[in-house]
Amino acid sequence: MNKKPNNLPSKSHAGFSLVDLMVGMVIALLGIIIIFQVFSVSERIKRTTTSGGDAQQNGATAMFSLQNSFLNAGYGLLYCTPTVTNCDNPVPVAFTITPGGLNSDTITLQYRQNWDFGSYPASGAATTTINYPPLPGITTETITVQTNCNGNGSVLLQLCSSVRGVLSDGIVLMKAEYGIDTTSSGAVSAWTQTAPALPLTMLNVLAVRFVLVARSAQPEVTRDPISQKILPCQTTTAANAPNWIDGVTYPLSLVGQADLAVGDNWQCYRYKTFENTVTLRDVIWR
Repeated sequence: MNKKPNNLPSKSHAGFSLVDLMVGMVIALLGIIIIFQVFSVSERIKRTTTSGGDAQQNGATAMFSLQNSFLNAGYGLLYCTPTVTNCDNPVPVAFTITPGGLNSDTITLQYRQNWDFGSYPASGAATTTINYPPLPGITTETITVQTNCNGNGSVLLQLCSSVRGVLSDGIVLMKAEYGIDTTSSGAVSAWTQTAPALPLTMLNVLAVRFVLVARSAQPEVTRDPISQKILPCQTTTAANAPNWIDGVTYPLSLVGQADLAVGDNWQCYRYKTFENTVTLRDVIWR
């Protein structure tokens, strides 16, 4: 019976060969690459989702703020007292729209601040004199989309009010139009950005409708999987660009966004539109 010499190690105790080590290293490197690729995709999806949620929140906030501004429009402008004889004269106007063409429109609102009408004498009182408090002055509020809102130093586009400051971040475009009763039926029959003639026909403006375009904060860049070169952005294209109910007459143009850096492409971002129609407060008084 032949016995293996004790000084010859068995094959099971020989360890790894150079080939085994190289194969193991290749497998480990491939695993690391796959892990980082999965992590990169996951982070990109996370940033896209978070950025889209921010755009939704900014747009909803801006729409709510602008709606409240329009509800204030015209408040106290048609105020009447026994000493005011021209209280039915609809001048000054509740609001005006300055068309911006392919850029954002500018909205100018006029209203009086909340006012204490004073106290009336009790029934059967000896005097019937009513002392009206001083009438507040007219507040003129301008709302537009711009950078550096009221000198706050921001380089990003914001929905800005000359009275209340920043209404919302991330708003890149605003369009609005008058709802006019052209048939004296008491209902809106035409929508236009052409201001009605003053003074009397301004009473035919019954409502306003507007659209706000919110932009995601995170650009989405695509790279070639082999060369890793950045490819032209296709996140937003002409085919899926935001639109609104009157987009044929007043299209939404996203090309000239003032806050995009040199070389930055508007097509790398996602956009969301917010539309609303507001009935003017002073319609109830007519």
